Amino acid sequence: MTMFIAACGAALAVSAAGIGGTQPRLFLNADNLPSLRKRCAPGGDFASVLDAWRREAKAAVGAAIPPEPDWLPDEKDARRRAFTKGFVTIRPPTALMQKCALVHVLGGDGDMGAEARRRVLHYFGWDPKGPSNTFHNDEAAMSVMRNGVRAYDWTRALYSPEERAAVEACAVERSRQIYDLLQKSKYHENTRNSHLGRQIGFLAEACVALMPEHPEMKPWFDYVIGIYRTAYPAWGTEDGGWSQGPHYWNAYMEFGLDSLVAVRIGTGIDIFRERPFFRQTPWYFEYQCPWRSPVSPFGDGWQNMEQPTCTMRSFAVLLECPELLWLANRRRARPASVRDLVLDPKSAGLEPKKPENLPQSRCFPGEGLVMSHSDLLAATNDVAFYFRSSPYGGVSHGHADQNSFVICAYGEPLAIATGYYNYFGSPHHVGWMRQTRAKCAITFDGGKGQPFSTESRGRISHFATEGIDASFSGDASEAYGTAVSTALREVVRIGAEVFAIRDTLVAPEPHRFEFNLHAMDEMRVDEVARKVVTVRPNAVLETTFLSPMRLSFSQTDRFDPPPKWTQSKTRPMPNQWHLSAAAPSAAEMAFVTVLAVRRAGAPSPVVSAKLVDGVRAVELTLRDGAVRTAVFGNPATASP
Repeated sequence: MTMFIAACGAALAVSAAGIGGTQPRLFLNADNLPSLRKRCAPGGDFASVLDAWRREAKAAVGAAIPPEPDWLPDEKDARRRAFTKGFVTIRPPTALMQKCALVHVLGGDGDMGAEARRRVLHYFGWDPKGPSNTFHNDEAAMSVMRNGVRAYDWTRALYSPEERAAVEACAVERSRQIYDLLQKSKYHENTRNSHLGRQIGFLAEACVALMPEHPEMKPWFDYVIGIYRTAYPAWGTEDGGWSQGPHYWNAYMEFGLDSLVAVRIGTGIDIFRERPFFRQTPWYFEYQCPWRSPVSPFGDGWQNMEQPTCTMRSFAVLLECPELLWLANRRRARPASVRDLVLDPKSAGLEPKKPENLPQSRCFPGEGLVMSHSDLLAATNDVAFYFRSSPYGGVSHGHADQNSFVICAYGEPLAIATGYYNYFGSPHHVGWMRQTRAKCAITFDGGKGQPFSTESRGRISHFATEGIDASFSGDASEAYGTAVSTALREVVRIGAEVFAIRDTLVAPEPHRFEFNLHAMDEMRVDEVARKVVTVRPNAVLETTFLSPMRLSFSQTDRFDPPPKWTQSKTRPMPNQWHLSAAAPSAAEMAFVTVLAVRRAGAPSPVVSAKLVDGVRAVELTLRDGAVRTAVFGNPATASP
């Protein structure tokens, strides 16, 4: 708390004097606006970008605008449906409000300015204490604030004094509500409310835009800057990892980068230089979601993941990192926002440089993540093994999936996390997607797993890498509550295509432990050989169980419960395949498996595999004749 108060005090001097009186103030100002206008004019290098935005914005001119929303219903599921439908309806037209204003301020388009003004007056005409107030419907309130404050800042000269007074009164009241909600929630002490993690940025932007005329906002700005300096983000540590998965990393970095860039340009406060997280976190995304990777685990929304627009390019410019710029340029994203223009590499004098000698595997222990690659820079040639055992447990947009893994190879998903994020809190989301049984993880007694709780913690207990070879382990003993006292998963990577895994399980009483494996397509099972084969068009995964000797295999392509709402022709949710290999009931059990990946049509990389010294090691004879031994680090607690 002392550190937080000191950070607030440091912000006070800046908030009182650092924001200039000229307008606009958000991203654009007297220093950069003339140059950007010139580059957006015909013949300029941003002309095609502005033309594309202009075509998009013209569709908004004169179009119907959604009315002020109704109060949300009381019934839980109906409320969630109405809430989700509401923000899906409100987000696009408010985004067009911002786009129209941006085209006006950069290109001088009068019709775009008039349309932005029409929308600003409409949305800031909603009663800030009515159904769209931030305490009742925060998504509606956030859409208005994120897009409306920028649109107003860029078109301020178009309003009459009476209109300016009305818009600013509404914006200040909505800002006050955000601050009051932050205080009521004690966000500075508990920063794990994801929506408030966005609201702080929208409040910061509102303060930069309006504070010179409304000095009552100064304490609100100081409070937010104190959070950024001491407690943000809640879902990542100084190593730069992110515990809620890349889908939400992308979303929250978009929100966070926008707000912090606006603060830096408007006040000179540079959180990127102050906080180690921001210097490291682009590497989290690069290892978790390499360009053209077919998977993006873990957490909500992974199967909906789209490669980010210019997020990585923004990080490259902010951190002055030519290697990140080279990686970002491969994504070939066109500028999609005002941030992409003001953080242009050309303006910064930054040239791309191909990364050399990047480690193939990387660990983010603060979030309990390991990403192990064979060819990080070429997804179609890469064999990637992703592993999670997180101290954050199962909470918010994270899942109850400690000691789970995902494998993709040669551009194909082979061992996957399953389910669909149709909407937060749906029966399918709660009952399947975020459950342990939906992952390549250990369950017991018919699919029982880890509770969805902050107490369901894991941790990375070992990590070592040399070239492509790597070894790492996760301890999920806490994750299963009192049902399981020891849950260790050790992974040894041998070369590009072979993984040996040992799961050590101990419980106070006997359980029927299950090794779960999931795939896009039906798996071939040889129960006698204890082998499971996953086939995709370009790659194959062979999973061989060396221990225990007796296993019962079952496989289904059904979800329980299935996804329903939002299933459509444009967003199909086909069934996936789920295999369970169940061991005989015991209080102590060791699964030892060898997972061998190969290209379609190629022979297996493993000729033979056998246990050594009980379940302490696996001796492998590889396709090239080499004999390698995968040695596990912890003493065995069970024999086959």
